[in-house]
Amino acid sequence: MVSGNIVRRWWLNIDIRCAVVLFCVLGGLLTGCSGGASGQTNNQPKPTPRPTQSQAGKVLYQSSWAGGLKDWKATAGWKLSGDYAQTDLGEHRILTVPYQSTAANYSLEFSLQVVSVPKDGGYFMLNADPNATHDGYQNHVLNLLDAGKHGYATHPLLETVIDPDIHQEPNVNPQAFDYEPGNQWHTYRVDVEAERVQFFVDNVRLSQSSSAKTANLSTGPFHLDCGKAILRVKDFKVTAL
Repeated sequence: MVSGNIVRRWWLNIDIRCAVVLFCVLGGLLTGCSGGASGQTNNQPKPTPRPTQSQAGKVLYQSSWAGGLKDWKATAGWKLSGDYAQTDLGEHRILTVPYQSTAANYSLEFSLQVVSVPKDGGYFMLNADPNATHDGYQNHVLNLLDAGKHGYATHPLLETVIDPDIHQEPNVNPQAFDYEPGNQWHTYRVDVEAERVQFFVDNVRLSQSSSAKTANLSTGPFHLDCGKAILRVKDFKVTAL
């Protein structure tokens, strides 16, 4: 009777040990499965961050005469009248746009009217200063003519050049055109993209030029330089491209 009890206890101990071993094995398997699932979750590709939205089309600057001509660092010979600024007949009457573009590619436009040209030789130019890392550019309308008669081949000249001109891309010659602005208001626009500058009048491209030296052109300061004619200007605007 005693030996039977011993045998039963012995088998009971074996059953307990087997149960413990089986529990441990199952626990290990469950842990491994959980870890595998976790690993799969961690290995899933992360969402690709959305690219920053382009500024293209955003108006970066719109002119205002609220601060008077002082904000424009106007030289002598300018006056404000209504919604425009007007020159006298002196030379190098300069306005400096009180803004430099925050975008490397941009459009700068303004409206201008030639009121009168008492004698031949009037002009206006929109220039962007060069610096140590960026070439500048100049957009010229030169040799404005008085109201008298002129030879058939005599016309004002419109052109775009890189500043300094020795950095002009040799394969993109500066384009010069005969151009008669008349006495109407016109919209002049300069588009700058990378090393190229294009000059538009009333949305028609008339001239372009490129730098062979720098990958991007100047973002300002911008100067309007006028002389020998009475001119009116307004509505300067800078837009990202």
